[in-house]
Amino acid sequence: MQAVISVNILIILFGQRAELAKTRPKRLFKHVIHIGVDGLKPGCIANATGGAPTFRKLGEDGSWTHTKARTVIQTSSGPAWTAALCGLSPRMSGVRNNHWKVPWIKSLNFTPQIPPITGLDEPFPCIFETIKKQDKDVQTAFFFSWTWFQNLGNTGIRGNYIDHEVDVGYGSTRAEYRESDELVAGNATEYIKNVLRKKAKSYSFIYLNFIDETGHLSRWCSQEYEDAVGVVDNLVGDIVEAIETTPELKDDTMIIVHSDHGAIFNDSGHQFKESIEALLIPVYLTGSGIKKAYEMQKNIWIEDMPQTVMFALGLNPHDVWRGKPMEEAFETEVIDLCPSCGWLSHSKWTWIIILTGSLLLLNV
Repeated sequence: MQAVISVNILIILFGQRAELAKTRPKRLFKHVIHIGVDGLKPGCIANATGGAPTFRKLGEDGSWTHTKARTVIQTSSGPAWTAALCGLSPRMSGVRNNHWKVPWIKSLNFTPQIPPITGLDEPFPCIFETIKKQDKDVQTAFFFSWTWFQNLGNTGIRGNYIDHEVDVGYGSTRAEYRESDELVAGNATEYIKNVLRKKAKSYSFIYLNFIDETGHLSRWCSQEYEDAVGVVDNLVGDIVEAIETTPELKDDTMIIVHSDHGAIFNDSGHQFKESIEALLIPVYLTGSGIKKAYEMQKNIWIEDMPQTVMFALGLNPHDVWRGKPMEEAFETEVIDLCPSCGWLSHSKWTWIIILTGSLLLLNV
């Protein structure tokens, strides 16, 4: 008598895939000029006094969107610029409004309702620090007029991560706000021409505020507002021209321009407005290796800005940052980190091992 039992055994083992391939720009940039235009509403750009030739040319020469990029839900400058420079939403940074101060400097006597993810005693990581800790040779600069930015500069985040910081001072009238922006742009332009051209690598953030203050004083998309957009368009044009006419920078610089929030048409405020008009922000990227005249189609968050800067420079974002690089704007390539790994190096998911066999039992 003989009995045969055949058993098929199927074992599937799942494991977390290590990173074996990565996407990067075909051409890494040596310099990034990051321009923040406060309160620039996408829907008001076309009617700007003078036609906004600089913003229009940035779109023609690079990648852009007026409809796919959104700011933080507070639609307020402090939380939004923190997200743009530190990669953290308000729920992570604790920056809920423009009254926020750094809690880790105890002399300021400020305790936020929501503590940062780093706690009350340690600064959260912003772009200047994150760059410097990876490559100390990258020249960093910060130009602004709004005093609040001292929270994110060398005053608020100790460590001297910013090599060149210029606070031109804030105004209180429309004429003074315009003058502040002219001083910021003028200082930045001179810095680009006389200092930056001598540096091998750099990151600079340039903040312009005239448009936002005009919106508060005269309402968004009013004639005064459109005049302010025309003024700032010219100032951004001066910065772009300084880069394009400097041979050492022309072909190795990425320019990224965006706003921090929009506003409802003909309104004089924008904070916590439950409207897509306040959430949408314009974004422009240009430089060698950026797609030309390309309207970006994927969703963009303001937290994507520091991620995109690091991607362009070939550096790693901080682990706690949210967001992602705007890869669709770049001409990219996939780098194989493990040529001997075969198909695994191109797999986006977990790997699978299948073992099959048979068990034969004989009884006589």
